[in-house]
Amino acid sequence: MLTVKEVHLLIEQGLNTLGIFVELSNLHSQVDLAVNHVTSKTVRDILDTPRDRRSSLQQDIVDFLTKI
Repeated sequence: MLTVKEVHLLIEQGLNTLGIFVELSNLHSQVDLAVNHVTSKTVRDILDTPRDRRSSLQQDIVDFLTKI
C-alpha cells in the first residue's frame, strides 16, 4: 500500500509528464481532496454491492475498514 507522500509524488510526476505544471503550494491540498473523493466513492460503491457479489478484494477492503 502506498503512503500519502508516495501518492502525492506519483501524481506530481504524472502531471509533470503531461506538461502540466501547477503551483506546489496548492497542489497538496488539491491532491488530498481528489484522493479523498475517489476513495469515498470507491468505498460507497463497494458497500452498495451486495456481499455475495463482492470480489475477494472488495470484501478484504470491507473487512479491513470494519476492523478499525
